[in-house]
Amino acid sequence: MPTDVASIEDLAEAEFEPWIEAAGDSPDSEKLDEQMRACIVTLRIAWRVMHSKKASLVTMFRTIDDELGASMKDDFISSIDWLKGALKLLDAAEVRLLSAGAVVELEARAAASADN
Repeated sequence: MPTDVASIEDLAEAEFEPWIEAAGDSPDSEKLDEQMRACIVTLRIAWRVMHSKKASLVTMFRTIDDELGASMKDDFISSIDWLKGALKLLDAAEVRLLSAGAVVELEARAAASADN
């Protein structure tokens, strides 16, 4: 078992404040869907690339123009950046949920001990 895993007590003691200054940066559903769709397209291309031989990719690059190649690279960079940000958000939110859940679990354990 990893030694860097927090105990339930550690999780329950974690303190955090809501993101107030970043609240205005939250995308609406339409914008989020647009960003996710762009990432999905790039992920599908990445999947195909990862299952292609180098010779096949070289042949592909010989048939596309510089503008399309640059656009693909820009799409990859944008998707990578967006997904890294999404991963940070998900990691941070997970810790907050685990912290709240740990409080509830410890309360339930204390109540069960008091009943016995």
